[in-house]
Amino acid sequence: MNQEWPISQLISYLPHRPPMIWIDRVVEVGKDYRGISGACRLQIKKNGLYVNDQFEVHASAVIELTAQSFGYLKAAYQELHQFKDTPAQTYLTGVRYCYANLTQLNLDQEVELEVRIQVKREMLPVTFVYGEVFQVGNSALLAKCEIQVYVD
Repeated sequence: MNQEWPISQLISYLPHRPPMIWIDRVVEVGKDYRGISGACRLQIKKNGLYVNDQFEVHASAVIELTAQSFGYLKAAYQELHQFKDTPAQTYLTGVRYCYANLTQLNLDQEVELEVRIQVKREMLPVTFVYGEVFQVGNSALLAKCEIQVYVD
């Protein structure tokens, strides 16, 4: 479903608070036989915690972007279907792999990224989440990773 949710509407579902919230909004949410899927967007900020001294986005930021996107997609799905039970605990338990090439982003200009999420499989309470990062308006893959998330 292509309804947008600003993170301010979903903030109560996750423990993060600014400045640790990097995602701005959920732009697409769905679910298939494997689990939640969809996309989130964020405006890259030159002074963000994910930017180094050379004004490049840390490659490791892809892991956090994937984890937060998955969490906010789950929250949007719960909001959409009016589920009121939120997880008691959620932990990033592993990174299966991570590839990133974010150094070409020009942070002197406005940069918006889209993080696309797909659940690869659920072995509850562990979920394997695949994320891809693109610059909005450009189809070139900037980063991808697969993480393991514990949700109870």
